[in-house]
Amino acid sequence: MTEEFLQWIRSLIDTGCLDRFYKSSQWIHLSRNVAKHQKYICQYCKKAGIIKKYRVIHHIHHVKDKPELALSEYDYDGKINLIALCDECHYAEHHPRIGFTNVERW
Repeated sequence: MTEEFLQWIRSLIDTGCLDRFYKSSQWIHLSRNVAKHQKYICQYCKKAGIIKKYRVIHHIHHVKDKPELALSEYDYDGKINLIALCDECHYAEHHPRIGFTNVERW
């Protein structure tokens, strides 16, 4: 990724227009390749033994937190950064359930 493209992503984050990144030709091309490599299957469902078609490519390291990894399939440690997920798994990633916190119920 060029420094110019990285600055563009940072400006999108600052202005709240990050959706423009997801419409860029660079992202569309990369996300299609990731989906193909991951066989168009939700990787979380696959771990659970369920075969379900993916709907979105998810950043493990969110673009807002690590914009320099926005177009990286892997992070600095060589771990996967982009993963194919179904809608339900993607929603769960962004809206984790808060478990039981204490006994009191007042």
